[in-house]
Amino acid sequence: MKKLVLYFLLLMVVPASAQSGLFNVYPNHNTSYPVEYYNPGPMMHYGPHGDYAPAPPAYGMSPENFDAVLVYLSKETFDYKRLEVGKQIVRNNWVSARQIASMCELFTYDYNRLDFAKYAYASCVDKGMYFLLDDTFVYRFSIDELHDYIRER
Repeated sequence: MKKLVLYFLLLMVVPASAQSGLFNVYPNHNTSYPVEYYNPGPMMHYGPHGDYAPAPPAYGMSPENFDAVLVYLSKETFDYKRLEVGKQIVRNNWVSARQIASMCELFTYDYNRLDFAKYAYASCVDKGMYFLLDDTFVYRFSIDELHDYIRER
C-alpha cells in the first residue's frame, strides 16, 4: 500500500517529460513519443550537403532563377572561377539533371565538367535522369568516371 501511495505521489510531483525517462518510455514501446523524438515529417530533412534543409521540390530551380544563373556563369571569364561559383549555386539550391547538364556545357575543360557534375549530384532532384550529362563530356573516360562515382553513392 505504501508503495502505491509513493508511486502516485511521484506521478503528481515529477513533470510528465521526466516521467517518461524514469519509467523507460521510449519509441520502441507503443506509447506517445517524448518531445525529443518528434519527427517533423517530410517538410524538413537533411539537405544535400549535410545541413538541415527543406525537402527538395519536384523540379529544380525555377526557370527565371536558372536563366539568371546561366547568364551569371557565362559572364565568368575563367573556368576555375566558373567552377567555384557553380558549386556555390548548387550547394544552396536544388537543381534538376537538365539544369546541371546546361551548367556543365558552360565549362571549357572536361575535368572541370566532371568535378562540377560530381559535386552537383548531391543537389539533384531527379538523380535517375543523370544520364543526360553524358552528352556534355568530350572524352569517354570522363563519362565512365562519373558513372563510377554515382555507382559508389
